[in-house]
Amino acid sequence: MKNNKVSFNVYKNILIAVFIMIYFIIINSLYYKIETNKLLDILKILSMIILFMGIVVLEIAYRKENGRLGIHAAEIIVLAGYTLSISHIVELKKFEFANYILVSSYIFSIYYILKSIVIYTKEKRDYLNSLSDIKEIVANDPIKKKATKKGVKHHEIN
Repeated sequence: MKNNKVSFNVYKNILIAVFIMIYFIIINSLYYKIETNKLLDILKILSMIILFMGIVVLEIAYRKENGRLGIHAAEIIVLAGYTLSISHIVELKKFEFANYILVSSYIFSIYYILKSIVIYTKEKRDYLNSLSDIKEIVANDPIKKKATKKGVKHHEIN
């Protein structure tokens, strides 16, 4: 049962990596199809939509007190900031737009793949540790006994 949870968390992060790759592919294809001013406006709009989604997810994570959802919200907000800064960095550093987007998609995907590996390793270790009952058998809790007087009889003198 817990093993399915491990698989779900890993697959979820890999799926997020695929969606981010598709997102950057769409941005790259828009670069070749529309003019630069329209692309800059689209990037600004996309970053605001992604930022709004990140804030909504952050609020949901706060209300549910869910740390994993909070991490996803932070990742979404980072993606929004990154989307907003794409045009500025390309202009400032004189990178070629298509290559910059390609490298960006690789970096985000590698991050999610590494995150999936870490989650898998941690969850699998926790799962395997839960199968072992050695810790319960070899408990180091000393047994404390109450001190009592044994066999002492007082003789009554008549």
